[in-house]
Amino acid sequence: MIDWLGEFEKKFESNKTIATLKEFGFHGQLEVNFCGGSPNTVHINWVVKPYKESAVSSTSKGGE
Repeated sequence: MIDWLGEFEKKFESNKTIATLKEFGFHGQLEVNFCGGSPNTVHINWVVKPYKESAVSSTSKGGE
């Protein structure tokens, strides 16, 4: 059992970004920073994959 996981969940459950990472198909890194043995802050490194050409509308033009 991870002794700090419950505390992390309580502290960050109201953060919509962290609470919905799975829903958004998060791909990247989540760095949990500790202070005095307790989770204190989080750094999110979100990786964005390029869309396949077929997923982009044929009427859209880059930058418009």
